[in-house]
Amino acid sequence: MSEERLDRIENLVEQLSVHVENGNAMLRALVSQFQSFEKYVNTRFDTLEGRFDALEGRFDTLEARFNALESRFQTLEGRFNVLEDRFNALEDRFNALESRFQTLEGRFDALEDRFNALESRFQTLEDRFNVLEDRFNALDQALTVRFDAVDTHLEHIESQLYRQHVLEKRVDNLTVRVDNIEARLQLEQQD
Repeated sequence: MSEERLDRIENLVEQLSVHVENGNAMLRALVSQFQSFEKYVNTRFDTLEGRFDALEGRFDTLEARFNALESRFQTLEGRFNVLEDRFNALEDRFNALESRFQTLEGRFDALEDRFNALESRFQTLEDRFNVLEDRFNALDQALTVRFDAVDTHLEHIESQLYRQHVLEKRVDNLTVRVDNIEARLQLEQQD
């Protein structure tokens, strides 16, 4: 029994030794696989860390670009606000100008109405002047006829006066002659 047992134990030890050897080989293979896996994982981690670093760099770049865009947007927004303020001021000035134009237009309309009224008054005055001129022409014609009649009468009177003057002269001459004759007669009667 002892030998049998010993054989058996030896056999078991041998089997165990084979199993340990197999286990050892498996462990070595497992260690080797683990080392390969560790190397693979470390490489992957390095790659992932590199990718994370790159990703963080990209985030930093994107953040910087976003900040730059945001800054430009704020600048643009500020410029837009200035432009909007200038537009509002221009619109206010345009409204004021439009109001002044409407006021001026109203004043122009009033002035045009006054001009039309004045033009109407001038037309009335011109019409009255034409009536007056017609009356003056009629009066002038009537006066011309009357003056012509008066001239004719005056010429007649002057002619009569001239004839009277001539007659008076003749009478004066006759009177002088009669006086001379009388004077001579008186002288002859005295002699």
